[in-house]
Amino acid sequence: MARRLARVSSLVTYVEAALEVSKRWGPKQVWFRGHSKALTHRLLPSAYRLKEGEYHEARAFNEFWARGRALRQFDQLDSNADWDWYFAARHHGLPNRLLDWSLSPIVALFFATEGGGNDEDHRVWVLDPCWMNKLLHDDEAIWMPHDSPLDKDMALWLPADMDGKGNSQEASVNNERPVAIYPAQTNDRLVAQMGMFTLHGKNRASLDEQLAVLDSSETARLGYIEIENGCAPFVHRDLRALGVSPFSIYVDGKSLAETITARHTSNVQCG
Repeated sequence: MARRLARVSSLVTYVEAALEVSKRWGPKQVWFRGHSKALTHRLLPSAYRLKEGEYHEARAFNEFWARGRALRQFDQLDSNADWDWYFAARHHGLPNRLLDWSLSPIVALFFATEGGGNDEDHRVWVLDPCWMNKLLHDDEAIWMPHDSPLDKDMALWLPADMDGKGNSQEASVNNERPVAIYPAQTNDRLVAQMGMFTLHGKNRASLDEQLAVLDSSETARLGYIEIENGCAPFVHRDLRALGVSPFSIYVDGKSLAETITARHTSNVQCG
C-alpha cells in the first residue's frame, strides 16, 4: 500500500509538503496527480475503470482517428502520428490506458480540490517516474514515444498491440506493465497542465498495486499528500485568488467564460 507523505489543511502547508518531497526525492522529476475523492478514486486509467470485455479500446480509438480528421481542431495532427492521436483522444474524453500526471503540484492540487468538499478526504499522488521505470523496466529514463530506438518497443503499448498475443519476440520490454512517458506537447491542455502520463499495459491492476508488488518499502517513491476534506473548498478558493483558474487549466471557451463570470460576479471567488 502506498504511503501517506503528509496530511495538510491549507494551501501553505500543502506547498511546504510538496516542496519537502521534491527536495527529498530530487534532483530528478517528481510528478503529481490530484484526486478529489481519496478512497473512491484509484490509480486506474479510464479504460480500466470499465468492466473487462465491455469496452474495445482499439476499435474506439480507430473510429476516433477516422472521424476526428474531419475536425478543424485536429488539423495540426499528422494522420500517421498514432501517439499524438492517442494523447488527443485522452484529452477529449475517450477511455484509454493513459493516466494524467503533472510536473506542477499546483495543477494537481486544483484537480484534487475542484468541486469543493465531499464525504471523503482529497489526495494528491506523488510519483518519481524514473524510479518507476527502473523498477518495472530496468531503465531509469522517462520514455518518449517516437524516440528511437525505443519507438518499436513503445508501439507495443498502442491499442492494436494490446489486442495481440503479447510481446514481440524482438522486443526487450514487457507490455504487461505500465511505463512512465513524456508525451509530445501537441495540444493546449498538455502545455497548460505541464502534462505527463503513465501508460498502463495489459495488467489491469491499479498503479499503486503493481508497484507495491515489487517495492513496498519505506523508500518506495509513490505516495500521497492528503488534504483534509473540510479544508478543500478554502484551498481551492486560495488557488483561484492566486490566478489558478479553470481557463489556465483547461484553455477552452467554456473555461474562459466560467473564469470571466467568476471575476465579474459578486460573492464569487476571483479566478
